[in-house]
Amino acid sequence: MILDIYADNLGHSLVIPKIHRESIFCIEDNILSDCFITSQKIAKAIIDLNLCDGLNILQNNNISAGQTVNHFHIHIIPRFSKDNIKISWQNKNNNENDLVDVAIKIKNKIKQ
Repeated sequence: MILDIYADNLGHSLVIPKIHRESIFCIEDNILSDCFITSQKIAKAIIDLNLCDGLNILQNNNISAGQTVNHFHIHIIPRFSKDNIKISWQNKNNNENDLVDVAIKIKNKIKQ
């Protein structure tokens, strides 16, 4: 764990595996698991220390998703109700049939 030098809020932490892997697509299960278990421990510590009201745990993959460093890492971002940090998901009003179709495709791909 290190603190992010471009922190959104004080305590913004990064969990970075020692072994280089570019993204979630090429990281081994045991390393991925260790990173998320470590993220949970850090998140609990941040909350227990009353450093924030809530927090985000984020992990970006590829440029279009906001990945700016080509090394797998997890952000733990302390949050406050009025901190003006913008992480938003806009409702795209997807067609229900399209949602069902893509859910089936994903499930089938996982089974392969």
